[in-house]
Amino acid sequence: MTFCLTSTWRRVVAGGAALLWLGAPASAQLQQVAEDAIDSVFLVGVAFEDGSFEEVGTAWTIAPNKLATNAHVAEALIDYKGETGRIVARRGLLDRNEVVIGDALIHPAYNAWNSRLQRMLVGSIAQLKNFNVIGVADVAILDVVAGDAGQPLRCANVSDPGDEPKLGDDIMYLGYPMENLSGFATLHAVVGNVTAKTDYFFMRTEWPKAHLIHFSGPTTGGASGSPVLDARGHVIGLLSAGEHLLINQGEARVSFGFTYAQRVDLALELLDGSYIERQAQRNREWTTRAYDLFIKPDQIIDGNIELHAEANNLPVSSIEMVTQRQDTLTQQEDERRVRVVLEPGYRYGFLAVAHDGTDIDSTVALSDDSVLGSDFAMDQFPVVWVDPRAERTEAFFNIRAAQSLLGPTPVAVRIVRYDASLASATPGPEGQDQFWSETLTTDFGGEQRHTWTFQLDPGQSYTFSATSNEQLDIDLKLTQNGAEIDSDVLLDWFPVVTASGVSGEVTLELIMPAATAAGAIVNLEASSSGAGSGMSDPPGFDDAWRTFWEATWNADQDGEHSVTWTIDSLADLRYKITADSVDGLDIDMRAIAADGAVLSEDVLLDSFPIVEFDGNGQTITIELIFPATTTAGTAVEIVGSEADK
Repeated sequence: MTFCLTSTWRRVVAGGAALLWLGAPASAQLQQVAEDAIDSVFLVGVAFEDGSFEEVGTAWTIAPNKLATNAHVAEALIDYKGETGRIVARRGLLDRNEVVIGDALIHPAYNAWNSRLQRMLVGSIAQLKNFNVIGVADVAILDVVAGDAGQPLRCANVSDPGDEPKLGDDIMYLGYPMENLSGFATLHAVVGNVTAKTDYFFMRTEWPKAHLIHFSGPTTGGASGSPVLDARGHVIGLLSAGEHLLINQGEARVSFGFTYAQRVDLALELLDGSYIERQAQRNREWTTRAYDLFIKPDQIIDGNIELHAEANNLPVSSIEMVTQRQDTLTQQEDERRVRVVLEPGYRYGFLAVAHDGTDIDSTVALSDDSVLGSDFAMDQFPVVWVDPRAERTEAFFNIRAAQSLLGPTPVAVRIVRYDASLASATPGPEGQDQFWSETLTTDFGGEQRHTWTFQLDPGQSYTFSATSNEQLDIDLKLTQNGAEIDSDVLLDWFPVVTASGVSGEVTLELIMPAATAAGAIVNLEASSSGAGSGMSDPPGFDDAWRTFWEATWNADQDGEHSVTWTIDSLADLRYKITADSVDGLDIDMRAIAADGAVLSEDVLLDSFPIVEFDGNGQTITIELIFPATTTAGTAVEIVGSEADK
């Protein structure tokens, strides 16, 4: 796994700087380089009024009253500062001679290109799960508003052939690695060798376009932003990421010794203002590069059509073309409209793909602007399928960008259709039947974990999956009594875990990253197959009832609030949902139909509400209501069961 190296946040009580050497033996040249640079390298973090200090990363003096660091460090500093903190730089954790930081300038390519690369790598039908994205233009400049920032370090000149690092060259980074290290954050000199020079697509290229420097040397959280220096004392890059092995079920990581640095001129151009013109040229080059290297838009469209055909038990040949065209978005406010006449009896598919990974959204609407379907997911390939109409209808396929454009953005557009009578829905993955689904909407931002428990039958095989609507890198783990059964911690937004031959209670854990925002949506599903009866029935239930869902929900906030789940009900089944407050709180529950009608509710003064209702072939919402006396962490056990009518 590849990680940006901002530390796991440790708040400690603050109270100067030593130099420790790691890695290979240092040459006399590098030793002198380190001694000359030591006073210009800082630990950056957030100081609070109570005297505590939030360590974040490393920064160094690039110009008078200017520090350079990583964009992801600058973002973390801003996030942690809040209303009461001060962003400061120190020469050691206990140093009282603080350098106070004001504004931060983050390279514009950081957000523009990282989101696009993430979508093109793991958000397409290609599903390149094993490819980890290294931050693009992960650099920022911090303004010093008070304190002595020391002498600026000398930076390499990309246009000078003598400043190009050669493969195998001795280099060194100076920084404050701190994650999982003992004692206080200390300035370390870590020696390594240049191992590769590539572009952000990991392709070898000439030095002026090789913005990613690969080198050897151990690293860990906190070293982000460290200056990487050559034997002449020139800064050639800023350390930004490293390869790590996850241990202890992902709670800790061990460095492989392969590390990445952003070339230093990306930070220098922020100082002189040339980044706007330079990045405009790179945008054109990188867009062409991405189109040449990654899966083509027509292939993505073909893949989405194949997935739909498979899900509806259709031969792909039965899906016919209605129209195909290329459009271009020239500014974010643009909207492209494609007119189509919907013939009765046909299901229509509306598909589009942005060539450069731009997040685009789409709606299908009638002439009176009533919407038949939409796709606002954070991806570059919106897909809308519209159910058959009873009569001939005019509709419009509307496409627009959901983020700022890099320039003129080509968009591939295709509209298809098939006779709706040919479709028949199939079971879950590989012949499995879905027994549980849930839509989780986060109540708060930041790194978090959610768990559910299930009773498994050893005669069944199970598949649990999750999908992040925001395309966050989410993970799933399936454990039993603390032992891992399966996990999916790849860098993707659609993890899947499986179990077979397992008996008894298991825990499904969803792990969401620090980048999670309140309101983020994750869709979860579980399917089973085999000779057994599916989920085991809980004690005390009548034999006629079959358990299809068990979960433990921990309240995410204090006070009165509610959470909801959805159930895709079948018309020939009756459903019973029970909840039990572990802390004995008076909780209530409702079952709500798709039209908002309440099918069943239990608002009695008790801690164990029950709702029971007939299935109607529609999606039913289950609402669990917590009282004003709720405290965050309060646990509620939920069981869903079904029976034949």
